[in-house]
Amino acid sequence: MQSHGTTPNIAAQAIKSTTRHGFLVALGWVAQRLNLVEILNRHLRIKQKTYAHTPVDKVVEALVAILGNCRYMKDLNFDPEPLVADPAVAQAWGQERFAHFSTVCATFSKLTEENVQQLSDALAEIQAPLLQQEVAAVAGPDRSGMVIVDIDLTGQKVRGETRQYTGTDFGYIQGKLARGYQIAAAFLSGKQQRFAIDGLLKSGKANSRSGACLLELIPRIEARIGRPLRRVEWVEACLAQQKARVRQLYQQLQTVSGKGSARRKQKLQREFQEEVQHLREVNQRLRQYRQVPSVFCCELTAPLARRK
Repeated sequence: MQSHGTTPNIAAQAIKSTTRHGFLVALGWVAQRLNLVEILNRHLRIKQKTYAHTPVDKVVEALVAILGNCRYMKDLNFDPEPLVADPAVAQAWGQERFAHFSTVCATFSKLTEENVQQLSDALAEIQAPLLQQEVAAVAGPDRSGMVIVDIDLTGQKVRGETRQYTGTDFGYIQGKLARGYQIAAAFLSGKQQRFAIDGLLKSGKANSRSGACLLELIPRIEARIGRPLRRVEWVEACLAQQKARVRQLYQQLQTVSGKGSARRKQKLQREFQEEVQHLREVNQRLRQYRQVPSVFCCELTAPLARRK
């Protein structure tokens, strides 16, 4: 394939190269336009020495391998048309040449949970403008439209040598007992297509359909696309109910009398104090939610759960 053109955000120059991975070259230019490498360098801090390639270079190479449909990292070198042997792809992604697959694997073996979160934060920064644009389009100019977030709880089985897959375990996955992962993934339903927002990866024995899993995922969704308007309305309703409860207890305290009234009054006072404390907590939560501007109404759906 002959590729002629100019790359965005770099000095204008004619590029003429031969490659059998033209789509990956085009994606590399898009990555440069999105400042992918710059953002990864700002977020990612992997403790590993740098020789010919930085740790970020190898993370980018792994991303290219995934986009290039490499099932294993070794396919970078041993595929019938290996990406490592295609300098046009590497140059489109900001590298002179790709590293050997073994050094890519060595970098990923150094990743910590903190590094994974750093990588997630970097990708979230890249994706944020696109998600915000799509949310605004779905919500409409008056911000009254409903933004739908689908939560997919379908697990993923693993095949072959299970030791290659860290964290797998036996559990009910896709309706059968198998080894693999439980996954909870959130997708934004846009105007024409779906957009991945965030997700959780659990071992096969985890119960991804539990309320705890959804509660863990919901704050991460809201961090990416915002908090739904109706949550404020729901908290306002809870606040009104709590105020009515406090008033009711206060009136009971004022009217308690008769035999055993001291004991009943002491019990009512404890209950009154507890309800007042709860009222303060709800009021604080409402103030917190009002400080964050909400731009849409959100509906979360899942195969077995719907958020109220």
